[in-house]
Amino acid sequence: CSSGFTVTISNCHVEENVIVGYNKDQSMIGSFAGRVNGTIENCTSYATVYGIDYVGGILGARDHSLGKCLVESCTFGGTVEATGQHAGGIAGGGYSNTTAPNARRIFINDCMVTGNVTGEDKIGGILGGDSISAQVWNAYTFHNNTFLGKIRATTSGAYIGGIIGYYHSLNKWDDISGNYFSAS
Repeated sequence: CSSGFTVTISNCHVEENVIVGYNKDQSMIGSFAGRVNGTIENCTSYATVYGIDYVGGILGARDHSLGKCLVESCTFGGTVEATGQHAGGIAGGGYSNTTAPNARRIFINDCMVTGNVTGEDKIGGILGGDSISAQVWNAYTFHNNTFLGKIRATTSGAYIGGIIGYYHSLNKWDDISGNYFSAS
């Protein structure tokens, strides 16, 4: 994949009782894409998504360190079951290759999760985590997302967040606002 090759997935729907990753042995897996460089918009999933690491209700992880990765106006009402790290209701995690500590972050805007998310560590209602990006060099937005589901960690001491489970660092380019999660 190159930063110039992008895809658009829009207006798609995954019904209840659909199982994604039924062998439970894959990483970078989601209802619509395991990894993507491009846009996922106006999509809804009620699937059960199983995997190890980078497991998301909509998207597993971003595919390229420099290309734009946007998830917008998506809804997840299913279940994410990860046995490892980076599990999220919308996206499991950011760029996963340690060779790019300045990788762009995923844009996630206007999304809603009413489903449940389970993982070992770095678990978030919207985004499981971004363990690689140490110094973001490009502006992005993470706005107006809502999490109304349940989060469960299978280990103690895990990074868990109602919106974001874990970020390696924050800096001036992080534009995170208007996000909401239910305390229950």
